[in-house]
Amino acid sequence: MIKTAVLTVTPPAPPPPPPPPLPPPSADKVGIKVAEYVVSATLTVSVTSTGAAIGTLTNNGGGKYTGAFSWPVNPANVTVKSSLGGAASSAVKAK
Repeated sequence: MIKTAVLTVTPPAPPPPPPPPLPPPSADKVGIKVAEYVVSATLTVSVTSTGAAIGTLTNNGGGKYTGAFSWPVNPANVTVKSSLGGAASSAVKAK
């Protein structure tokens, strides 16, 4: 006596499509015009490429900070970091 069996082969589901490509980075320049904070924070300025500390901004109260620093060469880009964790970078404009 011969027994028969039915074998059903189901191909695997096709992989999901790849995610859409990310848009290209913006070519616009980013400028730091004003930094305002509701709470008191320490804001430090450093050279973006090396992390070398340039100085600490003065807290003028009311969330306003100012600073003027001398540096031996144009650092090209600086980063302002908050003691609360935020940061922003910008190109340096020569005067």
